[in-house]
Amino acid sequence: MPERAAAVIGRALGDLVAEVERLRAELAARPTRAEVLRAEAAWLREIATPITRERSEHERGQMYAAERMAQRADDAERGEGR
Repeated sequence: MPERAAAVIGRALGDLVAEVERLRAELAARPTRAEVLRAEAAWLREIATPITRERSEHERGQMYAAERMAQRADDAERGEGR
């Protein structure tokens, strides 16, 4: 392989490795699926806390959704479900 071609390929490989490392760092900085689901579940629980003693059908639905999100977070941590 001519030296010039080797230099171009070497530079391209260096750029590719740098981009892969940048993408890995970006991915590592993102919250996990389980963390996102837990945060959403906590938020739903917070807004579904009844002001009165009786919960409306809507509030019960929100509580159910929060519990499902918490379950999905647990499943995600165990590698189950998608």
